Amino acid sequence: MRMLCWTVVFVAAVIAACTANPESTAPRRLVRFQPLTVTVDSDSANLATTDTQLVKGWGLYPGGGNNPFFQWAQAQSLLYNMGLTFIRDQLDPALYNTGSTISDITLNSAQLTAYEAKWDSAKVHGMGYMLSVWSPPAAWKDSPGLHGGRLDSATGRPSFVAFMTVVMRNLNGSPPGLPLALSIANEPDISDTGYPSTPYDTALYELTLDNARGSLNFAGYTGVVTLGPEVSALNVASSYLGDASFISIDSGYFASTAVGAFAVHTYGDVGWSSLSSFFNSHKKDVWMTEYSQPTSRGTSQIAHAIDLMGALGAHFEILPTNYWAWWNGFAHADTDTTTSGTPGAGTLLLGHSNGSLEVTSMFYTLRKLFQNVTPGSAKVQYATSYYTKSSYPLVYSTSGQTGSQPRIDLYAFQETSPAKTIVVVSNWTSDDKRLTLIGLPSGYTTQQGYVSDSASTNADMITQTASTCWTPGGQTVARTVLYAPARSVLIAIMN
Repeated sequence: MRMLCWTVVFVAAVIAACTANPESTAPRRLVRFQPLTVTVDSDSANLATTDTQLVKGWGLYPGGGNNPFFQWAQAQSLLYNMGLTFIRDQLDPALYNTGSTISDITLNSAQLTAYEAKWDSAKVHGMGYMLSVWSPPAAWKDSPGLHGGRLDSATGRPSFVAFMTVVMRNLNGSPPGLPLALSIANEPDISDTGYPSTPYDTALYELTLDNARGSLNFAGYTGVVTLGPEVSALNVASSYLGDASFISIDSGYFASTAVGAFAVHTYGDVGWSSLSSFFNSHKKDVWMTEYSQPTSRGTSQIAHAIDLMGALGAHFEILPTNYWAWWNGFAHADTDTTTSGTPGAGTLLLGHSNGSLEVTSMFYTLRKLFQNVTPGSAKVQYATSYYTKSSYPLVYSTSGQTGSQPRIDLYAFQETSPAKTIVVVSNWTSDDKRLTLIGLPSGYTTQQGYVSDSASTNADMITQTASTCWTPGGQTVARTVLYAPARSVLIAIMN
């Protein structure tokens, strides 16, 4: 993996007086941008400084099954060269063949060979992989089939733990090697699904994770991180980490060993504040392992991109996120989930029945970000966002904004050595915006912007004319002017 040193900072775009600069005399918005500290004054929202965290990885689920790119080599090439550092995949129950104990379980060799090839392809492209269990094999559940049905605690749980251990044993020494991490349950809080799944009550989840960690350690696979609870929404995470007051995670094997890292999905943000406080006081890596369906800004592909990039920033703000993963990389358009009348809201690349590949605006914006912000030691310092439901939802006018009103989301990543800053702007409004960014390192001289808007729907980002950064006389920090067209995503690189 490529490793650089990055600092991530989030700021609010707020209205202010015009400021003289060498490029334009047009009215513009003023943004107080402090890479390391927050200055609270009449031009800025009251931003609370938070603990910083490292950004360690970008990921996604590449596509379903053991060979999602059959006849779609272009899709694989695009996804695996977009700057990912890991893929997330299912530990498929189809890998199971026979047996019930570590000594007698056999695996489906054809399935195992195909999945190893899939995971090794990611490795060849410089990525690791993590595995998540959608459902244990149906034989160990208390109702027939893979869709729903609880794991049988008395007889199914020991066999399920043995199955996961045998899979690790077979992967150890294989071409892809062991996974980076393992989640024993994808969205254990969901019971009614149309896909392989298994609901857990909190006691069964804790016991199964304890057993799995102990079995992997005994087998020598201590380097595989067991993470969880990978719940669908933040407000239920606490109950799977002990109880609502987090008492039981503060002591014992579950806290110290079984939960090697925290993992959640961000389809619901209620309860984020208490969960964030807990994560910040219990220092483990935080994985946001699935997010999709950004449809609150409309059904067009550019609306999805605007919404997605605003949400990505919020996920780093409301939680001390270290790893961030999108849901689905590739799917066939005629079978992809339809949301709000538009297929593909959860998918970056869509394969059509006529053989054409639709490459979405979401893909192009994520690729630009991932390729320019290489995980290493990226730090989030502060932020405000609509998604925080706070008193300061990234206001850009003196009267403030609500979640349903147009807004501007702005956040930044800063590399400290060599100095380089990446700024992301999601302009939800119907107006072109000029934003003056203040607080950049004084040595900065250039700015290069890239835009996705209606003029570049499902096409690579448009390269703006290069601009300048400058340090006014008598000042110690540089500034620049960002131009974000109406209904657009802007990614600007400054150094």
